[in-house]
Amino acid sequence: MNTPALTAITVNDIGEYIRHQSCDRRFYLKVHYDREVRPLPFFDRLLNTLEPVLSQVGKDREDQWEKELTDNGFRDLAAGLLKGKHDDVTWQDFAAELAKLPPGMPAYARQVRVQADLGAFAVSGLIDFVLVKWNADRPRLWLVECKASRRDRTYHRIQVALYRMLLQRMLVGRAVLIGGVVIPADSIECMIARIDEDRNTNQSILTLPALDLTSEEADIERLLDVGGRLDRAVALPLGDIGYRLDTKCDGCIYNVHCLTESARQRRPELLGIEPVSARLLHAAGLKTLDDLAQPAVFPPPAVEALLRNPGFDENLKLLEVRAKARRHTLPAVGSPAPAEEHDVASIPNTGVGHLPAHEGDNGRLLRVYLAVDYDYSENRIGALSAHVTRSDGRLHTRFVDTAGRWEPDPELLVTVPYVRKSLRNRG
Repeated sequence: MNTPALTAITVNDIGEYIRHQSCDRRFYLKVHYDREVRPLPFFDRLLNTLEPVLSQVGKDREDQWEKELTDNGFRDLAAGLLKGKHDDVTWQDFAAELAKLPPGMPAYARQVRVQADLGAFAVSGLIDFVLVKWNADRPRLWLVECKASRRDRTYHRIQVALYRMLLQRMLVGRAVLIGGVVIPADSIECMIARIDEDRNTNQSILTLPALDLTSEEADIERLLDVGGRLDRAVALPLGDIGYRLDTKCDGCIYNVHCLTESARQRRPELLGIEPVSARLLHAAGLKTLDDLAQPAVFPPPAVEALLRNPGFDENLKLLEVRAKARRHTLPAVGSPAPAEEHDVASIPNTGVGHLPAHEGDNGRLLRVYLAVDYDYSENRIGALSAHVTRSDGRLHTRFVDTAGRWEPDPELLVTVPYVRKSLRNRG
């Protein structure tokens, strides 16, 4: 009987899955990239261009951590090894160098590749640093995950826990010697090196405490198990995987797939509703935005049953208003959209807003419009700009023809009834 092939994934795939709020659809698209994503027209042009910048920032930080190690007498065991295409070394080559290490000599290697089978998956990954530290005459291995981040995040812990689980699988029946001493699989420590939030400098890689990752490892085993959540997700048809379009999608490279496919199919998920609600709507025959925007005068029994379902907490009347506005942004299908439908629609029964009027008993309201330029690579604010006004007009941003090219006009303009005024030299 042939054993089914395991699905090949990386440690980073699991980390990104956790970081994007356990999105099964994202994981599915990553696993089936060649079949589902690559055929999309121009997809490669829409990849996040910020990734190379962040990658280089992370590498620069790792160089600083490596300098700390060499300054404290750590020997680079990967210096003489043949590097792979990702500037990595295999665990087998690194283990051979460990056997040659003199007793008491601290050592390290960067980008050590490990791989093993975990549950339904063949998992591989690159450990940022593997350290050999000595306690008296006993060596211990330390796995270090380096992050150009100031915050402790769950997916950081998941990644370093995965590295230890992979290495422990690889050490079963294969003893590793360091200075003549056998390293058991249970003598591997893990830590995460980040940026000190107060000083904006690297944390010391030599003083970080070991992490207790017992609960994380238990979660990983359940997640990757045969028949577990991820194993079931990769086996489903893409259309059967529930998903929600929200703020987590902003930083996902697959959002161009989810958004365009949802728009092509005119799916209710474009309204940002929960996957459970979308599934119940589909079961009730409300499969598209058009179905929601054009409700039947007499609801069929399936819709009436939906309204009685305690698991459905959406307001169908509100969904109708939102569906009309959302479908107006999509290419028309069949007859044009009714003239009373617009891109923006008022939501009924929402009360009175709390924003004050521009004109009041004490004169005009002073208003401040703030723009923030955020440097993602350094995780800090790069610039602030503000427009301060008491005008009763509206700020007008226009483009001007400059030597045959349309560019933003640097001059500030404000529009009042029938007049457009410049704000230059107005203080």
